[in-house]
Amino acid sequence: MTLAEFRHVVYHGYGFQLDWERMKEGLGMIDNVHVRFASSVTDYTTKLVPCNI
Repeated sequence: MTLAEFRHVVYHGYGFQLDWERMKEGLGMIDNVHVRFASSVTDYTTKLVPCNI
């Protein structure tokens, strides 16, 4: 997909109905994903070597 095609889709929106029943499982895992992501970022940033420019 080109940038122009992406902008077209974003601009026009193309509405659709969400199936909340299908989304429940994924939505239930959001907290776990956030905690794991934040932990990974913290682990990574603590291992960075300071750069004195």
